[in-house]
Amino acid sequence: ASRNLRVSAVKQLKAEESYFAGVKKNIVAVDSREFSCMTPMYLKQRGFWIVPIQLFIGDFVLSDDICVERKSVSTGDLFESFKSGRLLG
Repeated sequence: ASRNLRVSAVKQLKAEESYFAGVKKNIVAVDSREFSCMTPMYLKQRGFWIVPIQLFIGDFVLSDDICVERKSVSTGDLFESFKSGRLLG
């Protein structure tokens, strides 16, 4: 099920392919709730084309097969995800 959600995010981006036709940069779909952290700005500064989108799984979609979930140690988010089984489940 999670792969289908990742693929649907990529398909949504590809549906707007004409918009991205002239883009020579790598495209990263970023969950719209992730803009409170510095990661999207860091990626943009490194030359990535950032596309804000509400993702149902993961925080960053890099391709049909690669999805990244950002976790914070300082807030305990990482440890809570391990305890609850969400991270490895």
